[in-house]
Amino acid sequence: GTDDALTFVGDPSRDEDGDGRPALLEHFQGTSDADPRDRLQGLVVRVDDRGVLLVTMPRDAGAEDVRGDLEVSDDLLNWVPLAEADGPAVSSDGGYTLETRSLGTLVGPRRFVRLRVTLLPAK
Repeated sequence: GTDDALTFVGDPSRDEDGDGRPALLEHFQGTSDADPRDRLQGLVVRVDDRGVLLVTMPRDAGAEDVRGDLEVSDDLLNWVPLAEADGPAVSSDGGYTLETRSLGTLVGPRRFVRLRVTLLPAK
């Protein structure tokens, strides 16, 4: 861990500010669960000119006690974890980190992508 690591405290599913984002997701992204105006763009999903699926998401590097896993579904009922083709490309923008993950070539007529944020066991 780092000296500036943040520790999640509270109910992971609570949405204190009523913005539709649970507290654990806000912790992962580095936004405040006390301020509904403190919002970042969520997942940005795009297909590049080679047909590779790219997902970009905000991530607070200090939130070392949570993990974000991308999952994919063809029907919104059955979800499977996506293995990254490459490690995340990380950049900074306005004080928070953006992770872009390359998830390989898109297969099938449609895909749904979601982010599952998990609280890790205390060390």
